Amino acid sequence: MDEIAKPNDVLEKMRIFLIRYGGAVLFTAVALLVRLPLNPWLGNFVPFATFYGAVAASVWFGGVGPAIVAVILSYLVCGYFLIEPRGSLFLHEARDFIALGLYLSSCTIIIGFGNGMLVARRRAELSREKALHKQRQLEAEVVQRRLAEERIRSVVDTVVDGIITFDEQGIIDSFNQAAEKLFGYEASEVIGRNVKILMPASCHQEHDGEIDSFLRTGTTKNLGSGREAVGRRKNGSTFPMDWAVGEFQIDSRRCFTGVVRDITERKQWEASLNETDRRKDEFLATLAHELRNPLAPIRNGLQLMRIAKDLPHLVEESQSIMERQVEQLVRLVDDLLDVSRIKGGKLQLRREQVKLNAVIQNAVETSRPLIEAAGHKLIVTLPDSPIYLDGDLIRLSQVFSNLLNNSAKYTERGGCIHFEAEREGSDVVIRVRDTGIGMSPEQLPHIFDLFTQVHGSSNQAQGGLGIGLALVKRLVEMHGGSILARSDGPNTGSEFVVRLPIVPVPMLEADKAGSEQATVPVMTLRILVIDDNRDAADSLAAMLQVSGHELRIAYDGEQGVTVATEFTPEVIFLDIGLPNLNGYEVARLIREQPFGQHVQLIALSGWGQEEDKRRSKEAGIDLHMVKPLDPLSLNKLLSDLQSAHTLKLDR
Repeated sequence: MDEIAKPNDVLEKMRIFLIRYGGAVLFTAVALLVRLPLNPWLGNFVPFATFYGAVAASVWFGGVGPAIVAVILSYLVCGYFLIEPRGSLFLHEARDFIALGLYLSSCTIIIGFGNGMLVARRRAELSREKALHKQRQLEAEVVQRRLAEERIRSVVDTVVDGIITFDEQGIIDSFNQAAEKLFGYEASEVIGRNVKILMPASCHQEHDGEIDSFLRTGTTKNLGSGREAVGRRKNGSTFPMDWAVGEFQIDSRRCFTGVVRDITERKQWEASLNETDRRKDEFLATLAHELRNPLAPIRNGLQLMRIAKDLPHLVEESQSIMERQVEQLVRLVDDLLDVSRIKGGKLQLRREQVKLNAVIQNAVETSRPLIEAAGHKLIVTLPDSPIYLDGDLIRLSQVFSNLLNNSAKYTERGGCIHFEAEREGSDVVIRVRDTGIGMSPEQLPHIFDLFTQVHGSSNQAQGGLGIGLALVKRLVEMHGGSILARSDGPNTGSEFVVRLPIVPVPMLEADKAGSEQATVPVMTLRILVIDDNRDAADSLAAMLQVSGHELRIAYDGEQGVTVATEFTPEVIFLDIGLPNLNGYEVARLIREQPFGQHVQLIALSGWGQEEDKRRSKEAGIDLHMVKPLDPLSLNKLLSDLQSAHTLKLDR
């Protein structure tokens, strides 16, 4: 770029030079052309008269240098064309020298005066250019300031927070659009008025005190952010707000900017979190209580069995009590797991066409011991014609047994429970109604919330974790149905209404001839139990050994792999949370052994989430079961394993 610019600068300078000095030559030529026609009348008299103008024009147009050139050219032109003898550049007469002297003196004055005027003109032009430049700068600054103000105004008007400026007297100067939406006022309605218009009357005294303190001391405690206050809207309603105040000055006047944010939603979230935290604490306390309830009779039953060995009826009674309490513990854990699966979207329904009667029969059989123990009367009314549902028999039975259990627990001893079902169009409506403690209007909207407990004036013990009704609602909705709760108030009883869609009556399957299943001979199996919980391992092994199976026990993962290699079992009950090697690692190592390709690996663990079952399958485990395993499920599992083993031997 520099190499290109330098030749251009030289050419520009040459152009200016030629214009200036070419002008001097041109002005001299014009002066000569004006003087020549006058020569017949003037002769040799005043030959330099017309050349004063050439010198003056040259100094005005080109400066001192071109003016001097014009003087020299004028002398040469006059000496050659106008002064006798013509055709010579030299003067001969004294009067010509005097005329030349006067000419040169006059030209000096003209050049000096003209140069002064030229300098003055250039200074004036420079001053004018500077003034124009300054004016342009001021105009640009004004434009930039306006743009900046527009940007600030645009930002202020588009932010979600209300921005209010007011002076030290509390008089509002500005009010952005967000503040208009927040308080319900137009800016024109509040500008010029005291900021107290945006506060409830209860806050006016505090505000006045702040203003008085500021006028006396020049300071205020309200400067800064994070201060919660109460705002008042135009319609008189109030709302919680976050109020941040900053100070600034305009000339000598102190002003303040208030940034306001509506924190109603945040307050609601805080209240919700506090309520959730309260209910969590209440749930944990209830959980501890519910777990201790069955543990006490279990411990007492064990002690009774130890000291009453010779009294079979007491031992049998203790066993019955312990079985019921263990079932209660299992039910508590299952409910917790079900809620977790439903919330995580992992609970799968095993849908089939089931009879409503079968569902209700299962539910009543499950709840009958609790109902009879409380001395309640149960009245069941069902439709005459069969009704079929598309659903999970176990889960639907769980819905109605939970409702029956709920009525039994919250009804004074000797109460009455009505269980009614009737068809309404394409739906079946099931009502569970009791004469219990009822519910208040405040409790009804939250009765299906998780961990909600019903509190009443009843002296009856009211157990439960507060998850039963939440689980019922979710299971009903998963079946495409709905549920609602009704009560006229405390001590008026409660009613739960379940509505489920009906499916058409299925075609009955034809009886299959010769479908009697051949009797499967009982086979002895080689079984290995691997569990670091010695009591759990020993008790399971004892039950299996009583059934006639050959047993081995290992209490950690490494020992389990060693025993399995030596024993070559046909079935392995495997805990997952083992020391050294966990159950997944043990399963992989066993599958690598020659005998491990045919062994039945059954995970028996307290971990029962879908992720745990997926990991078991990836590790090569055939079946994942959750502790505690009830005797019926264990017997069915062993029967299936024996059947599979027998078929394998037949082949």
